[in-house]
Amino acid sequence: MRFALSPEQVELSHVIGTWCEHAAKSAPLRDLHTADQGALDRLWAEAAGYGWLGVAVPGSGGSLLDACLIAEQFASHLIPLPYAGNAILAASAATVFGSRAQRERIYAALSSGSERFSVVVDEELRWPGRGARGYAWEWLPGTVPVDLHDGALEFLDAGQARRADCEDRQRLIGRIEAGAAARAPLDGQANRFRATAMVATSAVLVGYMQGALRSAVEHARRRTQFGRPIASFQAIQHLCAELLIDVEAGRTATYGAAWSVENLSVAEGLNAAAVAKAWTAPAAVRVCQSALQIFGGMGFTWDCDAHMYLRSALVCANSFATEAAALDVVADLAFFAPPGPDDGGGGHE
Repeated sequence: MRFALSPEQVELSHVIGTWCEHAAKSAPLRDLHTADQGALDRLWAEAAGYGWLGVAVPGSGGSLLDACLIAEQFASHLIPLPYAGNAILAASAATVFGSRAQRERIYAALSSGSERFSVVVDEELRWPGRGARGYAWEWLPGTVPVDLHDGALEFLDAGQARRADCEDRQRLIGRIEAGAAARAPLDGQANRFRATAMVATSAVLVGYMQGALRSAVEHARRRTQFGRPIASFQAIQHLCAELLIDVEAGRTATYGAAWSVENLSVAEGLNAAAVAKAWTAPAAVRVCQSALQIFGGMGFTWDCDAHMYLRSALVCANSFATEAAALDVVADLAFFAPPGPDDGGGGHE
């Protein structure tokens, strides 16, 4: 099978990238801890107005792959909106776990931008959680935490979450102060959400890789040593070539996984998603660390964005499934029976 993006998807990615470039220049948004909340709210409303938040909602005409293209561009340009946590994870959570009323609430909010949601993970950023619930992922003040447990969806009060310390400057994490979440049973549909979460975080990681590599190459072309750009040095060229392999391999695996989750069985989609996350999690850290080396000492300072990519990649690589957890999924699917029935549709009435 020959897989390639459609002309419409290529154009979508280009349009989003152009919009992100303009948004990044219009306000100091790279660091979410110091960003103008009003500017973020305006960008959120603008994204909702363009229909980007609802692109993964069933019946919208969009797809999970379309949403991944948008999430990748947001991450590549360091636009700190909780896009993946809402347009992908909240939409999938509603479809898989939500009652009809819950689905309608989340779908309507994604279409209008009226509410933001944050899926609850445990203290090690895992889902399904083990023990007490810990954090609301991609949280902002006023965001509604969404707890997925015992095969159902529960809206928590927005006041239950408090801002937690996090080195990631692209996303805030909300500490859930009370309550314990039971481990969600990994039946067919829970595994579909799990696969979607791995695909979403993989798409974000591809964006961080692409952004870090792009900025490092631009710097290498400008930076001169011994009277010529450092981009002319063979060591820099070889390093950038190796980073490009990481980026393109991760992108290919992620796009294929996004398609598989929507078009193949639950087990096949989960396997493809786990392969994508097992590659992108360590690859993103490698790429962002190497980009810091290309920038030299400046990469560790606030005068440069290189460290922003690395901070975010480290957190995202460990969210929902680490490299080891993703490899465990691949091994389980290879050596044991598929985890749960492939029972199609989603949601509870």
